[in-house]
Amino acid sequence: MEPLDILSTVATITLGVTAVIMFVAYKFKHLQDMMVYHPHSPEDSHTHCMQPQDVGLTRYEPITITTVDGIALKGFFMHPNDGGASTFTLIYFHGNAGNVGHRMPIARILIESLRCSVLMMDYRGFGLSDAVPPTEEGLKLDAQATIDFALKHGKAHKDRLFVLGTSLGGAVAIDVASRPAYANALCGVMVENSFTSISDMADVMFVPLLERLLPRGSAIVVPLLKHVVKPVVMFVGWWSIDRVGRVTTPILFLSGKKDEMIPPSQTKSLHAAAERSKKSDLVQLVEFPHGKHNDLFVAPGYAQSIEAFTREAMRKRQVQVV
Repeated sequence: MEPLDILSTVATITLGVTAVIMFVAYKFKHLQDMMVYHPHSPEDSHTHCMQPQDVGLTRYEPITITTVDGIALKGFFMHPNDGGASTFTLIYFHGNAGNVGHRMPIARILIESLRCSVLMMDYRGFGLSDAVPPTEEGLKLDAQATIDFALKHGKAHKDRLFVLGTSLGGAVAIDVASRPAYANALCGVMVENSFTSISDMADVMFVPLLERLLPRGSAIVVPLLKHVVKPVVMFVGWWSIDRVGRVTTPILFLSGKKDEMIPPSQTKSLHAAAERSKKSDLVQLVEFPHGKHNDLFVAPGYAQSIEAFTREAMRKRQVQVV
């Protein structure tokens, strides 16, 4: 067989195998979604949701938001107890498990420390929102619908609207803030303990496992899987590392140095990418030496860091700071 014939045969086989792998991966895309989103954890997340009043928040509204594709999202819009004016409105995007009820202690700390109003909504498939499978495309629509709702609500500050996303919520926040339609609507974005992409998180989770299972062959298998197989079979992206450079609003990164779930280096990479882009005139990174993945909100200086950032962001937008 001539060399060109051999090359042609190899190319044909390679393309055929790649097409089969892509087809199988796409057919089982829902399995990837199941690995990323955990709306059923804890077990009662769809039947029980803590109310704001359970943590001492008395001024709140149960909220239902309908997305452009007809999905009903459930959550709460919470305000300072004393009835006075709030300093700004904060939309909170939570992580990949549980429901907004599990974040009520966070809401209380934010409201009492910052005198802000907090809008917390569950994504589709989470909590008491419509029980449809969560997907990347769906969560992006949920975030857009939540901001649209806030911009029309009489008690929300249209000129002092911030978003704060933790873990997966950080990717949600970056995505919506990077969209031109919402850039001017936001006064600032805060990203807490988040990742650069699902692809990078797959490396964090599975590469050490492969190195243990294949101590002799990992030098060949790992690069093959990372650079050949993974780009073909992965359909869940959340490419925050690519989108964060498009964010033009002030952006704050909050990172727990002892995060046991997402390497703090990924939050630092997001910060570095935002700085390199020079799209925003205010890019900050605050690191908490003892902060872990789920307890950063009780770390010393957490609320103060947010307060300092929001004040500076409002000053840059020439909004009167209350």
